[in-house]
Amino acid sequence: MLISVSLVFVAFLVTPTATAMATTTIYVEPQSIIMRMEENFSVNITIVNVVDLCGWDFTLYYSNSVLNGTSIAEGSFLRTGGNTYFYVSNFTDAYNATHGLMRAVCTLFAPTGVNGGGDLAKISFKAKGSGETSLDLADTIIVDSAFPPNEISHVADDGLVRVLIPGDINGDGEVNYKDLFILAKAYGSHEGGPKYNPEADFNYDGNVNYRDLFILAKNYGKTE
Repeated sequence: MLISVSLVFVAFLVTPTATAMATTTIYVEPQSIIMRMEENFSVNITIVNVVDLCGWDFTLYYSNSVLNGTSIAEGSFLRTGGNTYFYVSNFTDAYNATHGLMRAVCTLFAPTGVNGGGDLAKISFKAKGSGETSLDLADTIIVDSAFPPNEISHVADDGLVRVLIPGDINGDGEVNYKDLFILAKAYGSHEGGPKYNPEADFNYDGNVNYRDLFILAKNYGKTE
């Protein structure tokens, strides 16, 4: 009898009294990306670990010397709960002298919100100049389906984009003999061929030739 009571007592001590709640997080996905100048790319604004999400609002800032914003579209997550209203309230590459800005808002027309996680929005950019820029998520607001709605506690994680200097094949932040060596190995190759290296095809014409060598030579010695 004493042994049974002791075991029950030990089990009581080691059994957790509550399960920790996962943090609701809004973040840029992928959170880090490397691009070349003139390339187009997209990122998602994603949410995880949310309960009863019925609306969201965020602003995204980025360096306008590195990126041009090209589009923003609603993601699929909130629409899993029904019809939505999606509105882009501000979208400019010239918010100020150094930054562009995108602000979007979305509301779900349903008696209850959605749970779990998924994409809130998809944002597209074109790499404009070499350097780094954060994709700065600011003023993020998410609300539940109550009336009036309650704000849902959450954290927001920014993204980072790095745009390489033309000629920086290996991505080390400078154009030097290492990049020249890589280009030399691919010189004369064509897309689909065994020697072809798309990272050395700076003008995207499917060939690694004197045009690419000229671009590398023009930027030789440059560093980020």
